[in-house]
Amino acid sequence: MLAEYNGKSLSTIRMNSVRQIRTSERGFTLVELMVTVAIMGVVVAFAVPNMTRQIAESRMRTTASTFESALKEAKAESLIRRKDVTMEYSGAGTLILSVGSGTNKKQLAKYSIDDKSVVTPVTNVLFKPSKTIQGNAVTYKICDDVIGSESSINVTVDKNSNISVARGDVC
Repeated sequence: MLAEYNGKSLSTIRMNSVRQIRTSERGFTLVELMVTVAIMGVVVAFAVPNMTRQIAESRMRTTASTFESALKEAKAESLIRRKDVTMEYSGAGTLILSVGSGTNKKQLAKYSIDDKSVVTPVTNVLFKPSKTIQGNAVTYKICDDVIGSESSINVTVDKNSNISVARGDVC
């Protein structure tokens, strides 16, 4: 005689549990998967433009910070060395700090900026030990190639060699 549990044979209990396992392991239908993929597509469609804008904004802030650091270092070196120090920007993605001129020119530091950053004007700033710059104030307008219509970041050096960073107008 077969063993029984609560009046049912063990083989009946085993068959019922196998049926329950089979029905619970059916998985997802094709319609459910398609709806899930469609929802993910909509979310990605909204997220990608925002991510692109965030990355470009971050690139502009990094470039502005690099310009600000280079200008502050040039100003400090001018005061410490009691000599003229030039921050050279050639438009080729590098900022070079140098002291002296001609054959006596010595490079102090070199900074790199992102290729996708657009900086105008392409000009140098000469810091004097008297806490001034040669010439008039200079404002570097920093934009990004990817999002040309967004607002710029301006890095300004005034006649008294004060350096400031501010939001600018449309690129």
